[in-house]
Amino acid sequence: SWLAWEDRAIRLHKPKAVDKYMKELSNEVDYYSFIQFLFYKQFRAFKSYLKSIDIKLIGDLPLYVSMDSSDVWANSKVFQLNYNHKPKRVSGVPPDHFSSTGQLWGNPLYNWKKQKSDNYSWWLKRIESNLNLFDVIRIDHFRGLNSYWSVPYGETNAINGCWKKGPDKDFIDAVNMNFPNAKIIAEDLGLLTEGVNELLKYSGYPGMRILQYGFDKKEEDYHLPHRYIKNCVCYTGTHDNMAIGEWVKEADINSLNYAKSYLGLTAKEGYHMGFIRGGMSSSADLFIAQMQDYLGLSSNCRMNVPGTWENNWKWRLLKGELTDELSDNILAYTDLYDRNR
Repeated sequence: SWLAWEDRAIRLHKPKAVDKYMKELSNEVDYYSFIQFLFYKQFRAFKSYLKSIDIKLIGDLPLYVSMDSSDVWANSKVFQLNYNHKPKRVSGVPPDHFSSTGQLWGNPLYNWKKQKSDNYSWWLKRIESNLNLFDVIRIDHFRGLNSYWSVPYGETNAINGCWKKGPDKDFIDAVNMNFPNAKIIAEDLGLLTEGVNELLKYSGYPGMRILQYGFDKKEEDYHLPHRYIKNCVCYTGTHDNMAIGEWVKEADINSLNYAKSYLGLTAKEGYHMGFIRGGMSSSADLFIAQMQDYLGLSSNCRMNVPGTWENNWKWRLLKGELTDELSDNILAYTDLYDRNR
C-alpha cells in the first residue's frame, strides 16, 4: 500500500518524486504496463465476440474507491484527506436490517466541492473508462449521490456517522451532458428518501427491484411486480442476498406463504424457477437472476454477506452444471415472456 511508503515525497505524489521513481523503477513500470496492455487486448477480443452473438456486458461501478488505490494516491485533492493524505472521514451506511452497527466500508469520501470546481473531471474520466469496457454500467450506492453517510476516520463501526449532502442533480447533469447515450442503471437500494427518489426520477436511469424484498414486510412493497414501472431492472436477488433456494429455507412462514400464493410456487416447477418466472413476467424492462438461482442452489453459494470481510466472493460455477436441460428451460421462459428481444 502506498500509505506505508517511507519516502513521504512519493507517498504524497510529488512530481519530482514521481519522475525519480519512474526512472528507477522503469522495468517494473514497463512490466505492469505490458500486463495491462495484454489484458485490454484480450478483453477487447472477448467483448467483440460477445457482440457477434448479441450479448451485452453490464459492469458494476462502485460509488467509492479503495483508500490504497492509485486513484487516491494520484488524485488526493478530490478526496477528503488531511495534509498527510490520511482520510478525515470515511464511507459506510447506518445501522439497518443487515447490521445493527451499520457497515463501515472505510473508503475515503469525495471532496465534492473540489470535484464540482472542475466539472467532475475525475468522475467523468472514470465513467468514460468503464463505458469503454462495458455496454451498460450500474452505479452502486446511487443514494450516496444525494446524501452519504460520513464516519470519522478511526471508528470501529458506522454508528457514529452522520448524513452529508452529495452532489445531487448537478452531478447527474454533468454525466448526462457528457454521455447523453450512456446506458446506466442506478442501484437505488438501502435507506431511500424523497430526495433519493427525486434524483433517480431526474436522472432517467432505471432503478432496481428485488423480488425477495417484496415478501419481506420490513421492506417497501414497491419490490412486488404489480407495482413495477417499466423503467426498472428486476432481480431475484443481488450479490448481497441469499440464493432463492436458501431464502425459501430461511424465510419466516408468513413471508414464504405469501410468496407461494403470489407467485404460484410449486415443488414440481421448483420454487427457484417460480421466482424467475415472476421476474420474467413482470413489466420491468430488464430481468436479471443469479446463476445460483437458475441452478436452484440452496447452500454454500452466497456471493456476499454485507458487513463481513471474510469468505465472500468465493462461489464458482462447476463444470457440468450448465446442462442442455437447463438451457432449454431458460429458453422456454424467455420465449414465453418475450425476454429474448
